Amino acid sequence: MAGSWPEEKPLLMAAAEHYFIKTHDYPEDEERAIVIVRDPRATIVSYWHYLNEIEGQSISLETVAKGLCGFGGWNAFYSAWQPQCRANTLLLHYEELFAETSKSVARISGFTGFKPNGPWNSKFSKFNAIDPVFFRAGNNQANISELSPQLETLIISHCGPMMEKLGYQTPPPSPA
Repeated sequence: MAGSWPEEKPLLMAAAEHYFIKTHDYPEDEERAIVIVRDPRATIVSYWHYLNEIEGQSISLETVAKGLCGFGGWNAFYSAWQPQCRANTLLLHYEELFAETSKSVARISGFTGFKPNGPWNSKFSKFNAIDPVFFRAGNNQANISELSPQLETLIISHCGPMMEKLGYQTPPPSPA
């Protein structure tokens, strides 16, 4: 974009072409949206790495887990979007995008009205080869394994009800 979001948005909305806009911001209107949800334990670890390794911040994993940085907490984001009841919204799970690619592509196609121009190749290794710092693991379990039992319990205590609402099973508390 050549200008700021407030300057560019009206131009994109009026354009003859179709644009997909990726954002981590909260919704500002009722426009169509695809909301991707990911297990908060994996999301929080991924975001922590991003803040420290790409943004150059020095921030603790606990601070990120509590939502005291950047975009705020995992719960706040999904509470703002309300993807299960917001009109014109397709809710996708990150895990399904990689495990059930043809099903995910079909759902996106049905929602957008665009036909796929070929099969989707979601080979994470391809992205990792391009930028291994940004595309670190692409794997929930790899991220979750970085959490101490105390941090995992903290995340579950903050995010458990929203996790269940979005279709994630909350694990039993880890032994202290």
